[in-house]
Amino acid sequence: SSPAWISWPVAGSAIALAAVTALVLASWRRAPFLAFGWLWYLGTLVPVIGLVQVGQQATADRYTYVPLIGPFVAVAWGLGDFASRSYAARTVVAAVAGVSIAALAVATRLQAGYWADSRSLFEHALAVTADNWTAHNNLGGVFSEQGKTNDAIAQFEEAIRIRPRFAEGHYNLALALSGNGRLPEAIDQYREALRL
Repeated sequence: SSPAWISWPVAGSAIALAAVTALVLASWRRAPFLAFGWLWYLGTLVPVIGLVQVGQQATADRYTYVPLIGPFVAVAWGLGDFASRSYAARTVVAAVAGVSIAALAVATRLQAGYWADSRSLFEHALAVTADNWTAHNNLGGVFSEQGKTNDAIAQFEEAIRIRPRFAEGHYNLALALSGNGRLPEAIDQYREALRL
């Protein structure tokens, strides 16, 4: 039997990384921008890939901002190289760039709407994920700040249903329950938070 950390997804990812690395290094003289972009990506991704946990989140898309500079540089330089070949190639690159910019502008407008306020953000997170105890807890916090105690209680209860050993969720539920005058239930939640 293989060690627990070895799995088909891990092995497949390692093989894919090695294959792409070999291909871009083999094309160094002909297309140095590919090697530059790929090595930038690998080098800046290493500190943020999650082998060492930083914070509560298991993944965070913000960690890809700097690493993705490499592939974007490779694409930009690659398109420039392709466009230099002929007028038809320049026309294709210009058309693709125009359509891409328009599509990304629409996608950005939609995505920015989810960040209008904390409630919008966490409600969207719950709409696109399953069993997201963090989003339930955070939405409960939003409702607490708005004085919507019953809504807050429902969100905190859902957070600890998903993750029963979530001490902060029990504490937040206790605060909401005590604010709603449900002191015996609040005391039970405070005790559970302390126990955890």
